Amino acid sequence: MKLVILNLFPKSRVMHVLTAHQISLFPWPGLIHKFLLCDEFIIMDKSQFRARSFMHRSHIEINKSPFWITWPIYNPTKLQSISELSFSNPDLFNAWIKKTYTQIRHRYSKCQHWSDTATYLDDLLQFCGSAHFDNTPLSVFIHFLAYLKKRFQLSTKITLESELNNLCTESPTLHLISHINCTDPDIYLLGNNARSYFDFSLCPTIKTSLYIQSFNYDRFLSFQSTPKILSFLHSLSYLGWDQFIRVLFDDNVSKSFLIRSMSMNNYGVGNSFYESHDMFASCL
Repeated sequence: MKLVILNLFPKSRVMHVLTAHQISLFPWPGLIHKFLLCDEFIIMDKSQFRARSFMHRSHIEINKSPFWITWPIYNPTKLQSISELSFSNPDLFNAWIKKTYTQIRHRYSKCQHWSDTATYLDDLLQFCGSAHFDNTPLSVFIHFLAYLKKRFQLSTKITLESELNNLCTESPTLHLISHINCTDPDIYLLGNNARSYFDFSLCPTIKTSLYIQSFNYDRFLSFQSTPKILSFLHSLSYLGWDQFIRVLFDDNVSKSFLIRSMSMNNYGVGNSFYESHDMFASCL
């Protein structure tokens, strides 16, 4: 399915799309899609870190099988928030990231669009050797989002959750509702797993529309052997940025499509919530 990009609203009526996510190092394509849909991206640095989750590691593919890349986070515990994490000492981290770069290059250097992957990794290596790098996973994730902004010439606002006032972390739902209360967006973009944890009964008075991403990864499976979800590095190496973005939006909503759909179907009133396939079904 090809999506048509439209100029949907006059400048006096610009809908503000907000989303949030924990850190993810070498993330999957769905996170990039989420970032490209929003006007403001909240990094959930006050969230609890989960070792061996996708905050901590990601898959690439070696010999047609999934292979974990696990970041060398120093002594991670269940009691730490993301903002409290650091890498092992700088010398060990530099050795690790150079070794990982070599490993990724060995796997993907013969791919048609390796140069796009190499450009990002070279930029990351340069950043990690600069005074701006503070030896934390958070700084690497911020750098990744900044790289996307520069690559696609975006004006997306990147906000640290720790900068927000009146943040509530008593439950996952109240945690995200406090994002809405602090920023007053028109649309709040929830992630793929929201249906399993978000309690919609707790937000009857919210005027913001809630939208569940429901990212469709199927098209990316045709460029890999394993059925596992892989880091964007894998598909980028095969597709390059231009084709990667086309594939990203083949079966997933664009920002203009999202806003048009919410407007046409009056979804922007009250705390309505919809998923990607609901949008397609109602707007085709």
